[in-house]
Amino acid sequence: MAQSLVKPPIGRYQDEIVLFLATAAERIGDEWPDPAGLGGDVNAVMNATQKLTAANALNQARAIAEQAVDLEDEGEERAAYDEWKKLFGNRMTRP
Repeated sequence: MAQSLVKPPIGRYQDEIVLFLATAAERIGDEWPDPAGLGGDVNAVMNATQKLTAANALNQARAIAEQAVDLEDEGEERAAYDEWKKLFGNRMTRP
């Protein structure tokens, strides 16, 4: 499903994460057919409130990712790492 939102290559992986989060937030209300073709729409069980909550969470994640990218672009590697860690938690290793 994620592959249908972002068509590579668009640039740095960091930028692709930002674009994915922004596009997912915009399209959370779209119909998402089961990629395996075995069932109905994947997000059919989500009501409007749940979709809005998901869109808000995706937008918050996008804002964090945008901040991390901006900090990287400014050469603030440690601060950028701290922002990425807000998204990826302990999966982030120290630079």
